[in-house]
Amino acid sequence: MIHHSPTKLWPGLWPGLWLGLAGCHREPPPELPSQQACPPDTLEPGEVQIFATGFDADTVGAVGTEGLTAGPGGRLFVGGSGVLGGGYVAELYPDGTWSSIVDLPGSVGLAWWRDRLMVATSDTGDGSAGVVAVDPDAGTSALLVAGLQGANFLAVTPWDTLLVSSPDEDVLWQISDEAAGQPPTVQTWAEGVPSPNGVVFDLDGETVYVANTYRRPSVVSSIPVFDGAAGAIGVLATLPDGSTQDGVALDATGALYVANNVPGTIARISPDGSWDTLASGVAWGASLAFGEGGGFDPCSLYVSSLFSADVFRVGTGTPGAPLRR
Repeated sequence: MIHHSPTKLWPGLWPGLWLGLAGCHREPPPELPSQQACPPDTLEPGEVQIFATGFDADTVGAVGTEGLTAGPGGRLFVGGSGVLGGGYVAELYPDGTWSSIVDLPGSVGLAWWRDRLMVATSDTGDGSAGVVAVDPDAGTSALLVAGLQGANFLAVTPWDTLLVSSPDEDVLWQISDEAAGQPPTVQTWAEGVPSPNGVVFDLDGETVYVANTYRRPSVVSSIPVFDGAAGAIGVLATLPDGSTQDGVALDATGALYVANNVPGTIARISPDGSWDTLASGVAWGASLAFGEGGGFDPCSLYVSSLFSADVFRVGTGTPGAPLRR
């Protein structure tokens, strides 16, 4: 049985969130495990199952799931919104149940940054897109940045800023607070990236991999990083046209996983650019996240589904790389 807690009302957006963020210090990213065994009950590589369901208009005011990310302490969060309005952020539990955290119209991508769950949204309350911060324990939300057209996917950088992709604008923005006591600043980090959606850093943090939703050919971009700045945009791999790439995730070997939305497949790309299809039948696959303890399988991808009421679980046979937060 799926458990649904009462949804909390959308709280008023307040502009002072940066006061709590400025001056925050986070621990450095965890070291990669040298050897991490998959649990006995892990799925076979490529095996697909429905992990959670019930994310539909009758229960959350929206259809489908989209943003998905692991939080600290073995937590897993999901969000989504419908074409006719409505939206939410919820917490998933290892037994496949879930509970709503907050109503959030236009919920898109998720990432944990500086003790908050950051949500890219198409509705920040003033008619523009941007990023909202959610406190999952208090069930509250607060505006971080508005005015980011097409804000979609979020990724934390090794230098503790936040990248925001826009597949409509071919741009990656960077959010930072450069001085204590100052509001977050937004600058263009990379322009001309082909329809950027999912974003993830490689194992050493020196290269950014970016999924490409709409542009042809369907390349996966590779962007070197120099002292926190973007280098020339290159190509890691080229997937079939019509792949409609969406979310991405990295495993502990450096392999990249890409959700191909319309075909319902998961591509696995090696660091040398060679690739194969790990799994099929992942309907409308959107965001990807490896389990990170707390009862979630570290050798499975949890996959949101843009136009269905489900979250999938897909076996990889390999643990995920720890997320930067």
